[in-house]
Amino acid sequence: MSVLVYAIAQPGDTPLAGYGLEHKPLRAIHAHALMAIVSDHEAAAPRPQVESLWEYERIVERIAQVRAIVPARFGSVMDGDDAVVEMLRSKREHLLTVLDHTRGAVELSVRATWEQAPEPEHQTGTGYMRARLQLRSRAREVAGELMPLDKLSRTSRCKLPAGPEQSMRCAYLVDRELVEDFTASLRRLDRQLRDVELVCTGPWPPYSFAEAAPA
Repeated sequence: MSVLVYAIAQPGDTPLAGYGLEHKPLRAIHAHALMAIVSDHEAAAPRPQVESLWEYERIVERIAQVRAIVPARFGSVMDGDDAVVEMLRSKREHLLTVLDHTRGAVELSVRATWEQAPEPEHQTGTGYMRARLQLRSRAREVAGELMPLDKLSRTSRCKLPAGPEQSMRCAYLVDRELVEDFTASLRRLDRQLRDVELVCTGPWPPYSFAEAAPA
């Protein structure tokens, strides 16, 4: 039987309880000083429907409230316990490094938008490249204006907009006890940057910093 992976953690004193998708009991697969938190799964990867996505997110958040985890992406189905054990073995060092790096922290997502000139219906290749360079230059300026947030986070990642219709998105890894300080600093920046709108969501499990999780 296949299994659906929700997260990777280290064994601890907190007992594993609760249910996964389709009300399947959560259970742990232990190997190499790690454990994968899974539920049995009889079909292919679950469809990414809105209800399933939100339910999966709630499950992962409940797990993250009581233990440090490397969260898995939605639909991480593996071919049985043996496949999970092999994954834990092959990624052991990286998973332990990620767990150490993210322990006690959460992810906060910041979206930055600003007024941008619409793209003309017809433009030359040179005009297109000039507009892209201007967009990326402005995005880097905005990223620089968000530097105070870096002082309140362990690390951050920003994705520059690819076009004028997109926002710049940044993910910050923030200690749980600094979340209120972070959001207060964000509100101050939002008031100061009158041509930039900042929206913060979270806290979330550290998805953006979980490179070694099954996907």
